[in-house]
Amino acid sequence: MENLTKKGIKWKPKSTFGKSNYWKRHYVVYGHDGSLNIEAVIEHWFGVCTHFVVDVVVKQNLGADTWIQSNNQSVSGTLTPRRPSELDNFEIDDEVDLLQTFCPHNDKVFMSESWASGITHIGQHFKDGAAEFRNMLRKYVNEHTCGVAVRTSTNRLVGSDLVADIMVKRIRDKPLTRPTEVILDIKQDYSLDITYRVAWLGVEKATGELFGAHSISFDQLWWYSVVVMEHNLGSYVTLEHDEHTHWFTKYFISFKACIDGFTHCRPLFFLDVTFLKGCFKRFLLAATAKDDNQAFAVVDSENTTNWSWFLQNLAHVLNGDRPLTFISDKNARLLEAMPTVFLNAEHAFCLQHLQRNLRDRLRYTNSMHRARLVNKLRHYAYAPTVTALNDKLEQFHKSGRGVTSEFLATTPPQHWANAFFRGRRYGEMCSNAAESFNSWIREARNLPVTRMVNSIRAKIMRQMSKRRDPSQSWTGTICPKIESRLEKTFNKGRSWRVSQSNVDVYKVHSFPSVTVNIGTQTRSCFQWQLNGFPCAHAMVAVRKSGRDLNDLVAYFHVSEYRSTYVVSIFPIPTMEQLPFDLHNYLINPPVVKCPPGRPKKKRILSRGEHV
Repeated sequence: MENLTKKGIKWKPKSTFGKSNYWKRHYVVYGHDGSLNIEAVIEHWFGVCTHFVVDVVVKQNLGADTWIQSNNQSVSGTLTPRRPSELDNFEIDDEVDLLQTFCPHNDKVFMSESWASGITHIGQHFKDGAAEFRNMLRKYVNEHTCGVAVRTSTNRLVGSDLVADIMVKRIRDKPLTRPTEVILDIKQDYSLDITYRVAWLGVEKATGELFGAHSISFDQLWWYSVVVMEHNLGSYVTLEHDEHTHWFTKYFISFKACIDGFTHCRPLFFLDVTFLKGCFKRFLLAATAKDDNQAFAVVDSENTTNWSWFLQNLAHVLNGDRPLTFISDKNARLLEAMPTVFLNAEHAFCLQHLQRNLRDRLRYTNSMHRARLVNKLRHYAYAPTVTALNDKLEQFHKSGRGVTSEFLATTPPQHWANAFFRGRRYGEMCSNAAESFNSWIREARNLPVTRMVNSIRAKIMRQMSKRRDPSQSWTGTICPKIESRLEKTFNKGRSWRVSQSNVDVYKVHSFPSVTVNIGTQTRSCFQWQLNGFPCAHAMVAVRKSGRDLNDLVAYFHVSEYRSTYVVSIFPIPTMEQLPFDLHNYLINPPVVKCPPGRPKKKRILSRGEHV
């Protein structure tokens, strides 16, 4: 549009409304070529809008007639002719241009750029009636002209709806957009100041529009479970809710590709729990394999009952024929639930969490002394033999006095010290995989529960595809990284002499000397048993025996790696999702008592983590 002008029109009443309290105001928008005029007449009585008449005037300068439509309720329909002379009863003031032509923001892209296409052609219909036409009318400007008279940093028309309209694309790409970031963006892009509440409401409205409401998301889980079983046949899904109140209680899911991947990856699983950040405050229990295969569940709280329920469902998707090893953060409720489900599995504690707990107990001691004790605990955990462990343990007791004795009494060493642990940790002393998974889904934890589950599915799907494709070009028997690691380990023991005792037992003359049993894949220093990977002593013993080294690293074969990711996770088409029906509401959202104050979205760290 070339310009925007405003005409003030005062009404001369003929009878009952009074001369000073009833008036009309006439707005006209002119097209740049004179081909399109839009007129609106608003009647006011005692300062209140009582009647709204919209006249759409479409003029064609090529000799066509003038067309006007007038309708108090809607502006959609067939245009009917009307003479412009009917508006001659109004006294029209001189045209006054309220917007100056000077604009210092010529190099910026304004919101009006996308609004110019709101009114496009003759006979255009507006589905929402007068409300949609008024919205298009006030936005029908394709040239931004602002002068000193309207250059202000605040505008009462900039509300949460407009903020949601502007920020919806950014929130789609970044669900964790903060209101403070929205305030800065609006200020930088449009030179407007908005309050924190307006920004927060705008983010909430945009999030609800993009991802749906949290309250109806629990009811969508039953539809999602059915679709998962159709498109990913063989998946394991369990959905539980209260039979009387229909409140949501628990949800467990593991996809077919992950279940098959558990069979070919190392039997080592990391257990952890993280809280969800939606308005219903659920908890996410997860079992993460070393090769990124997942099984997870949504529960109402972290207690022994829920951990037992989770482990029982996990037992259905794991191969129980192999000895399993679980690593966790010494969760007391998990310790109670683990022996009731996995009787023969080994349970190890994360060394990083133990170090934090020790720091917490030593928070009032000297920082240098505290650091030395934490370092000694690490050496204590890595000691491979009981003899070496007892040596370090004596030093640990002397340095820590009563604090270390109390710490060791509450932390059984068979769960974290290599000398006493009889399972296979495959070199993993910490639950890094579980912490990586929690960080991986950090943004998804803010979404409604169905959206969150689908977001995690999409992440696993992309990760498995990313690992599957490169492996197709591998030509060796062992994975490239493991092959390079084996070569370095072999070169380390080239100079050692080896003596044979029988077909399986060999003695490696290193300092100190070590006994290796190739048949049972054991070593006198227990490194082979703990790591599940041949060390330098085992490598030279295998070379002396003439056996094939590939038979000793079965989990690192290229064939096993490909088998872990051979099954794909298929997408879930949301076009099949049924619209929400209040009368067909099967699962109600759980009842949550909101505590006072702003909801906390960050985990409360222990004191040891701040040291």
